[in-house]
Amino acid sequence: MDSPLANQTSKALLLDRSSNQLLVPTVSPMLNPACGFKVKGHLKRRCKDCFFVVRHQRLYVICKTHPRHKQMSMKKRERNTWILTDATQGPARAW
Repeated sequence: MDSPLANQTSKALLLDRSSNQLLVPTVSPMLNPACGFKVKGHLKRRCKDCFFVVRHQRLYVICKTHPRHKQMSMKKRERNTWILTDATQGPARAW
């Protein structure tokens, strides 16, 4: 049988442990456990099941059998996406 003194000491120990755990800062993991896409300049298929997909003006490699094969192309710089409408070449400038 438990004595009243034993119950009080066990409750005090539980309270001490819970209050100590509240003071300890929680450590968040630095790494995300989910694997994302590898960002590459030149994409290539790594197995026979890999295939190319174009989404959001990027080229992606998707693989259902080996998800670690997922890749996406680098995003183009804004100046490389400009459309020039009147580009001319000449030895002398008009102005």
